[in-house]
Order: sequence, then C-alpha cells, then structure tokens
Amino acid sequence: MDTQQTVSKVGKVAHYVAELLNVREPQLYKTPGQPQRFRVVNTAIPTLVGAPSLFQDRREDELRAMLARALTYTRPEFMLAAILPP
Repeated sequence: MDTQQTVSKVGKVAHYVAELLNVREPQLYKTPGQPQRFRVVNTAIPTLVGAPSLFQDRREDELRAMLARALTYTRPEFMLAAILPP
C-alpha cells in the first residue's frame, strides 16, 4: 500500500510519523500470521509488514506509537537490530 496515495488511517499515520522522524515513508503490507506488531523487512525501500488486525479499528495514538517504534528501526544505524531475531 503506497502511503502517499492511500486514504486509510494507517497510511495517514505512517506518513505523519515518517515526517516527524525524518525517515523515508514505508511500504505497508498485510501478512496473515504476523504477530500483533509491525515488523521491519530488509529491503531497499523501508517496508513494514503486520497482521491484518493492525490495519483495522486501531486508535490513532496506538498506531502512532507502533509505527514510530517500527520506523525508528528503518534508520540505517538500527536496521541490523531490526532484522536479527531476538
């Protein structure tokens, strides 16, 4: 989902958070079977994947917090920490 063209709440919040953190806007994907958080994928363009439930009926402040955490890990200095298993 392209965050600049979408009118969804998640896309709008992702655009807002990316501007605040001064990072590139992410591509957002729904993937069944994902945990209840956004996960960073190691690609040239920042990409976040999450469970379909993350894209439905979430409060805006909750989305801002989840997306801010995930987008912080798209910065080059944090990318390795984001893609390695805990």
